[in-house]
Amino acid sequence: MSARAPDLTGAILLRAGLRSAGAHAIDGAAARYVSSPDPRLRAAVLLALASTHFWHGAHDDVDDRLLEALACAQDCGDVPLQAEVLGMAACADSYRVRPRQAGDAELRAHCLLRGHPGLRMPPALRLAAAIGSVMRADLAGAERALRAAGPADPGLAVWRSAVHALSGRPGEARALLDSSADGPWPGLLLVQRDVLRAEIEIGRGRPHTALEILGRHRGGTLSAPADVSRARARLALDDLSGARQCVHGVLSGTRPHLSRYVLVEAMLLEAVIAARTRNQARAAELITNALDVAGEDLVLPFARARQPLGGLLARHPAVARRWPAGASPAAAPVTPGNPAPAAARSRALPLRLTPREQSILAYLTTSMTAGEIAGELYLSVNTVKTHLAAIYRKLGAGGRRAAVRRARELELL
Repeated sequence: MSARAPDLTGAILLRAGLRSAGAHAIDGAAARYVSSPDPRLRAAVLLALASTHFWHGAHDDVDDRLLEALACAQDCGDVPLQAEVLGMAACADSYRVRPRQAGDAELRAHCLLRGHPGLRMPPALRLAAAIGSVMRADLAGAERALRAAGPADPGLAVWRSAVHALSGRPGEARALLDSSADGPWPGLLLVQRDVLRAEIEIGRGRPHTALEILGRHRGGTLSAPADVSRARARLALDDLSGARQCVHGVLSGTRPHLSRYVLVEAMLLEAVIAARTRNQARAAELITNALDVAGEDLVLPFARARQPLGGLLARHPAVARRWPAGASPAAAPVTPGNPAPAAARSRALPLRLTPREQSILAYLTTSMTAGEIAGELYLSVNTVKTHLAAIYRKLGAGGRRAAVRRARELELL
């Protein structure tokens, strides 16, 4: 079986995840190989599994499979396969807005590539650089990364389209989406593709068309980005009640894989709703919470929200001073020639929250009380308070805001 290992490496691994009709399909195909005594074959299969699971939104085991794949690739000395694994790790962490972890994987991959000049840069590594640049609102950097990425596949096509749309070229974005490959799209990219199409329609003054596009994504573990876009369409229709309902579903729902980007976008949209209903104090509080969650890593949602919140920022200079959209251009991506600062590269000590603590931690980014959180999770208030005490103790935080700030530093949110 080890002779088949080379067929599983390279760009095939990324395409396995991007084009598979479902995570279960590749699970079945890989089952006979995942316990292979050949470390090279096992590494390749684990990488294919991790890639597929990630792009289908089944994130629970992605990090563990990538760590195991990297260990196997290191055991057999397969440098190209190590670079592929690190590229996928960087891509997954960039998508989830975990910049320190993504930067660490990128740096290690670039060091391998620099030591082996003949190696081709993995597509996932270029995609990771592009995603990280988009999150920092560095659209020029994202375009450079994607320009060097070669032929389009679904992942590259979606992110190229996103850069076109965010750069004020919606026609190019729509044309690229329409011309991209047919066939089954993995869940995560399918949602992102339809959200992009909906946002283009909202920009063209057609929010009803946007709502039709988003109709297929109601409910489910991957529906949060569509709910945020649906809220934006409702706002365009002056349907504040409908917009509030969409945002509330994101902020108070039990979404196990809610990304920090989507969370911040939802907070800022709720701030827009509060500002339009003349609840300025509530809007300012929501912006402050969003800034706490985003830190310095996430700029794009604030760049997009600056115009609808401009009046409120003018009346709240303390909040406006923290607004990141007017900051200096984002730093260049991390490369061996441009390493991350020492503080950013440093890793915090491992910290484990229980699944219940992790779910309650997500609610701390909202303004919900312990009683409201208890109601959402069908727990008693005392149980929630017990979990909160454990969270604060583990994070070394004296209160809610400090816990959110510390959790963001540790990339637990």
